[in-house]
Amino acid sequence: MHSHNSGYVLLGAVIEKVSGQTYNDYLFKWTTGLEKGNILSEASWEIMRTPNLSQYVLGWGIFGPDLASYGHAESINGFSTAIWRDMNQKSEIIILSNEDGAPAMRITELIIGIL
Repeated sequence: MHSHNSGYVLLGAVIEKVSGQTYNDYLFKWTTGLEKGNILSEASWEIMRTPNLSQYVLGWGIFGPDLASYGHAESINGFSTAIWRDMNQKSEIIILSNEDGAPAMRITELIIGIL
């Protein structure tokens, strides 16, 4: 499945303007808030963590034998992004690029290999 989320470009600009935070900071707070139960109910969090046969659920890829890692990568019209979170290691990688076709997911995979 491939999608184009051009609305996220606008969303990032709005977040930065309204909150005074970078989109990167916002994404980090979002993922930690998900895990701490500050954003979703426990039942909704469980649904988000239960992947279908393609290891995909609600916009996230779910990875690892214990399903403790999740992420998403996307690119559109001059932007490439990837976000990856490992709940066991408490590590997160966020790649934001304004270069069309930048290998954001490949960069993420290389960093994961170092961790």
